[in-house]
Amino acid sequence: MPASLKVHMRNAIRLGATPEEICKVLEIAIGLGLHTAMVACPILEEVVAAQAYLGQGRL
Repeated sequence: MPASLKVHMRNAIRLGATPEEICKVLEIAIGLGLHTAMVACPILEEVVAAQAYLGQGRL
């Protein structure tokens, strides 16, 4: 497993995602294609960071 994927998974769990939610996201990513997932992950990180900064908790 690539190290970057482990980082994303650890961060998702740290932010409250369940293993089931992560698996669902991976299923969706497979359907959309790896390229789309690679583009979307940094955007998701930005959104999550902004939410945390604003104190809005879970998405």
